[in-house]
Amino acid sequence: VKSFWVLCSLLFFIWIQFVSTLVSGPRHWWPPHGIIKEISWKNKVLPR
Repeated sequence: VKSFWVLCSLLFFIWIQFVSTLVSGPRHWWPPHGIIKEISWKNKVLPR
């Protein structure tokens, strides 16, 4: 059961990375709220 949760969290992390790279292009239509706002803020502040 533990490995299942590790796999899920890893997939979720990869999905978030994928979505954030997709959104980094046309960001004007993206609603800036919640975790997406946090991610985009971190992408602006932290060097890649």
